[in-house]
Amino acid sequence: MLKKLKRKTAISSHIVLMLFSLITIFPLYITFNMAFKSNQEILTNVMSLPQAFSFETLKTVWIDKGFSQYFMNSVLVVIPHIVIILILTTMFSYGIVFLQIPYSGVFFTVVLVGFMIPIQAVIIPLFYTLTNLKLTNSLLALSIVEVITYIPFCIFLLRSFMLNIPRSLYEAAIIDGATDYQLIYNVILPMSKSALLTIIILQFKNSWNEYLLPLVLLVNDKMQTLPLGFSRLQGGRYTLNYNMIGAGSLIMSIPMIIVFLLFQGKFISGIAGGAIKE
Repeated sequence: MLKKLKRKTAISSHIVLMLFSLITIFPLYITFNMAFKSNQEILTNVMSLPQAFSFETLKTVWIDKGFSQYFMNSVLVVIPHIVIILILTTMFSYGIVFLQIPYSGVFFTVVLVGFMIPIQAVIIPLFYTLTNLKLTNSLLALSIVEVITYIPFCIFLLRSFMLNIPRSLYEAAIIDGATDYQLIYNVILPMSKSALLTIIILQFKNSWNEYLLPLVLLVNDKMQTLPLGFSRLQGGRYTLNYNMIGAGSLIMSIPMIIVFLLFQGKFISGIAGGAIKE
């Protein structure tokens, strides 16, 4: 009886997972179809496969619509964003967990206040501040602002993960004469790999898809990122370029899919590792 119940539960779980998989895959299928079909084909039957796979729309979006430049701009924003946020998050989390610096709890509380302040509430003074500093139309400045926006969550996640690392390992390394650099590089970082990879995935997604900050801070068309370029593909007031929208969506989605597939094995463990009771 127990075996039958377990079997029914397993079958039900697989059916639910398959349904959720189909729900996830369906938008990707529609996007793929739209990227290789003409507007007429899309309006006739959006679900059918293209009659002839044509890369003309992708070429038009990539070259004529400037997506090659937008893509490079997004890369130049994402890479510094991830590098800076990993360095700062690691240093801060290591300091408050292992070094036990004075008033570390107060510092951590101040950082968490960032969760309660939406970027929309400070976007206007932020714009005027960066304008006075002549930092608008700067991809590096955009990366730094994104770091400030997202770093509270990253510190919260990595700190919680580091609290799971046995302090005895840290103390043993100290007894063996390890420096702080050696401790971070040889002990803490290898044991925090899952959390760091989770941060990379989440911050890549956040920075890659960020729309509001580039819209406000990047006035020059040549400096704008993919989400802003994508907003220009819709066409005129009464028309929609469905095939170009599909091609733009495909170009934007491919890097995110690649990053997730590369690091998916560590993603869940990184999230779960930070969910501890204190």
